[in-house]
Amino acid sequence: MGETTRLAGRYRLLNPLGGGAVRLAFDEPAHRDVVVREVRVPPGLLDRAVRDARRVAGLRHGCLVPTVDVVVEHDAVWVVMEFVSGASLERTVMARGPLPATQAARAGVCAMAALSAAHAAGIVHGRVNPGNVLLTPTGRALLTGFGLPQPELRPSADLWSLAATLHFAVEGRPPGAAPAPGTDPLRSLIRAMLDPAGPPPAEETAETLLSLAVDGSP
Repeated sequence: MGETTRLAGRYRLLNPLGGGAVRLAFDEPAHRDVVVREVRVPPGLLDRAVRDARRVAGLRHGCLVPTVDVVVEHDAVWVVMEFVSGASLERTVMARGPLPATQAARAGVCAMAALSAAHAAGIVHGRVNPGNVLLTPTGRALLTGFGLPQPELRPSADLWSLAATLHFAVEGRPPGAAPAPGTDPLRSLIRAMLDPAGPPPAEETAETLLSLAVDGSP
C-alpha cells in the first residue's frame, strides 16, 4: 500500500483486513465505511486491468459483495466495495471448527448462485477460496475477491474451487490428494465436484446443494 492514505480524494484508508491488499476505508463524502482492495496488475496490463475490473464491478447479485467504485491511482487498480459485517468462512472455521453440513450447504447455495451470475456474464472468478466467502451474522454467505479475469480459465475451475472450499468448511482442511471419505450426501457431492474428470453439471450441483441446505437430503 506504500504511503497512500487517501484514494480519489474521498476514500481514507484505515486498518488492514486480513491480507495486506485489503483495507477498511471511510468514504468521506458519503459518510460510510467501505472496503478497498488493491488488484495486483502485471506490468503493461494496467488498461486491461481497469477495463476488466469495471466489468466485474457491473455484476449485481444478492450473493455478491457489491462493488461501488474502481479507482486508478499510483499505477494501480483499487476496487472499492460495500462494507458488510461478518467473517470469512476461513476465519470462522479456524476459530470455531468445521461447519455443520446444512450450514455449509447453505453457504454453497449462495456461492453457487453468485458464480452462476458471473459465468452468465462471461466472467470466471478465479479465486474462490474460504477467505473469499463471507458469512454474515444473519446466516447469508456472500462471495467476494474477484481477481483479474483469466481467459484461459473455464467455469469448471470455479466449481472445483467451490468444492475445495466446501471441503474446508466441513473438514477444516483442504482436500489435498485424498478428499475426506463419508457417505453423507454433501461429502459425496464434494467428491463428485472434485473429480478430475470434471464436476457434475452446474444446474445439478445447484439443485443438490439447495436440497441439502433445506432439509439435509438430496
